[in-house]
Amino acid sequence: MADPPPGMRWQGTNGVVVAVPEDWETSTDPCWGGSGPIVRFLSRAALAMGCLLRADRPDAALLVASNQAVGRFLAGDLSSRTGVGGVEVLSSRLRCRPRPIGPCFLTFAVPSRDATFQVTYRGPHPRRYVQGLRASVTRVPSGYTMVPIVRYGRSDATAVRLLEAAGLTAEVPDVDFPHYVTGTVPPAGTPVPAGAVVRLTVGDG
Repeated sequence: MADPPPGMRWQGTNGVVVAVPEDWETSTDPCWGGSGPIVRFLSRAALAMGCLLRADRPDAALLVASNQAVGRFLAGDLSSRTGVGGVEVLSSRLRCRPRPIGPCFLTFAVPSRDATFQVTYRGPHPRRYVQGLRASVTRVPSGYTMVPIVRYGRSDATAVRLLEAAGLTAEVPDVDFPHYVTGTVPPAGTPVPAGAVVRLTVGDG
């Protein structure tokens, strides 16, 4: 797979990725507000709990939805149609607050892959920033898969099953206490070669 631009990494869902800064955090906890730039993954559970309505807008964020219900909630009116990276992309109207540094908001979707992205950015040249993120949309090539979402608090046995179902190999820490999964390395939504090893991170429980 082609390398992302310098200082960036690929992040996405269902075989579609965009380039985000390497230092952005990834959260699969639907109600984790975080601090600073983040990538969040959303599910029906997140939508049902109203987490989107309560979360504060950080300086930058990318919300990624991999099912139609949440995608429709994020998308609103996707009236603009264009081709990006060899895929058809539908986009919302670009919305910017009347300030020199934004924030600007843009939602775009790849309907053929059931993938929806919503980017928020407040900083220098916000219009250029969010449009540039959309322009980085890329399909994951054959021979690659994506690290699945392993929800915070799942058992390690459940996490292993999810990873193996995605064609990956799970590495479970050798610990003596009961534990639960807190995340993966690489994080959810990262494209990796099929069969790659994904390390589980765990906590006491």
